[in-house]
Amino acid sequence: MAIVKAGVPGQCPALPNPTDATKFLSGAGAFTSVVGGADVQVITATGNWVKPAAGGALMTVYMMGGGGGGGSGRVSAAAATAYGGGGGGSGGTTIGALPVSADTPATLPATMSPGGGGGAAQTADGTNGNLGTAASATTFPFLTNAGGGGAGGGGLLASGGGGGTIGTGGTHNGLAGRTGTANLTPTKAPSAANLTPYGGGGGGGGAGLSVADAQGVGGEGGDGGYGLVTTRAGGTGGAAGGGAPGAATGAPANSFGGGGGGGGSGGRAGGGTNNGGAGAIYGAGGGGSGGTRNGYDSGVGGAGAQGLVIVVTV
Repeated sequence: MAIVKAGVPGQCPALPNPTDATKFLSGAGAFTSVVGGADVQVITATGNWVKPAAGGALMTVYMMGGGGGGGSGRVSAAAATAYGGGGGGSGGTTIGALPVSADTPATLPATMSPGGGGGAAQTADGTNGNLGTAASATTFPFLTNAGGGGAGGGGLLASGGGGGTIGTGGTHNGLAGRTGTANLTPTKAPSAANLTPYGGGGGGGGAGLSVADAQGVGGEGGDGGYGLVTTRAGGTGGAAGGGAPGAATGAPANSFGGGGGGGGSGGRAGGGTNNGGAGAIYGAGGGGSGGTRNGYDSGVGGAGAQGLVIVVTV
């Protein structure tokens, strides 16, 4: 998108500054303040855009879908594998412009994706983990929905929970979550890059146990991004034995851009906690929880992060 002058009726503003929703990124890579009467509305929950009293000629809408929740790990008997849950996928992104005129309604509804919940801890012996919850779409009238990320699958006896699918968007798709493993460390979940530069990272896969009780280290969540300007780190994977994942880095409140995906939990053969890490705002997937032995619960999958809408009217 080319650099434009904020506040000039009929011209579309450039992309939002990743640390301040009232500023924008020019084509030269510099941040410029919104001046001249531009109206900026940041919507973080389902509600309405309100037509500015001063009017305007064009609104630019920046939307991100929520991240999917991570799955929980399997509970297995001794001498059997127990795979970790899969990480959730991240939400898609839609950026679009709409004309503003006397016929534009006084309000337009924005439906916010809250992000998907993590799969419930598995408490029953010899039972597969639970699927997380897929995120719903973030919507705004007349524009392509910013789809929510898919849910991470529950860990199984012979394979890891599948990574959540991408959230589709009108401008960029989201990123997939990572599949869970047994005692091997899952590969880092996909990160925001050239083809998906504004989204959240995918959730890291949970690890589990081998037949000989070797405990895996959880997978790292994918990095979120704001173009090539800012990277928000995914959560680190939890240590073997049920170590908690490190916290993912989120976007500054009310600014556009994706957060890091939640890290997966490490597997554990005994007591402790091995919950998946939560995806960070905005739009990142949650991490999968680890597998464990009979007599213990697997831990809860990490929750996906909510979506976001920013509307700029000039």
